[in-house]
Amino acid sequence: MVMEHTNKEIDLIELYQKAIKFIYRNFLTFFIFVLIGLLFGSAYYLKNSNRIKTIYLAETNFQPEKIVYSLSENVIFNLENKNYAILSSDLNIPDSILSKITYLSVDTSSQLLNIEIEALSQNAIMPFVKSLETFYNKQSYLVENQRNIIHKTQNLLFKVDEELKNIEEFQDHIINKDNNSNVVINQIENLHTEKIRLFEKKQRCLNILRKKKSVRLINADHNIVKSEISLVKILFISLIISFVLAIVYFFIRFSFALAKA
Repeated sequence: MVMEHTNKEIDLIELYQKAIKFIYRNFLTFFIFVLIGLLFGSAYYLKNSNRIKTIYLAETNFQPEKIVYSLSENVIFNLENKNYAILSSDLNIPDSILSKITYLSVDTSSQLLNIEIEALSQNAIMPFVKSLETFYNKQSYLVENQRNIIHKTQNLLFKVDEELKNIEEFQDHIINKDNNSNVVINQIENLHTEKIRLFEKKQRCLNILRKKKSVRLINADHNIVKSEISLVKILFISLIISFVLAIVYFFIRFSFALAKA
């Protein structure tokens, strides 16, 4: 029993010695694994550390959920799959700019569009956003929709001006004809309230008529945010992964070597 236990200890010591010798003989391979891991980590850092993020807001003359989501979905799909030839044709923008855009998200959950962009170059962001704005506005549905909105607003503005004119005339009439001061004051107060309501309505119409496009950029978050990727963290993760892969590789090779012995 003691002899068997001693033999097992000798076997384990021998196995340990063989494993150490195996690793020592293949130290160069282990070093190559680590080096490759560090190179991949460095390449990842260099590619992503200069990534720039910004957010644009755009307003519309319509509820954008369906039509803009559908248009944006196609652009995002082609961007993710690097279909630059299709995008270049749709957006009328060079491939050299498209290749620098790494991420696009368009939130259509409110009246304002929230356009989030990540790029490898700040110089690529504005041309891309402008081309996206033009892309939306050249769609036949949105062009016709904008035309209808302008037409309806112009008609409404004409009616508001007519109502304001009638109120002015009626106000002059009661001031000149009614001698009861209390009645005149009450009527003028009511007319004044109505005029304020109509002026507000007129201002809304004028604001709509100033908007020549269905989709318009109104704001940009100029606090450009660079990607916060830590070089030390990336290299450490790369080192751990390469170390684990090296151990797995050595274990498989060592198992084969023992089987042949």
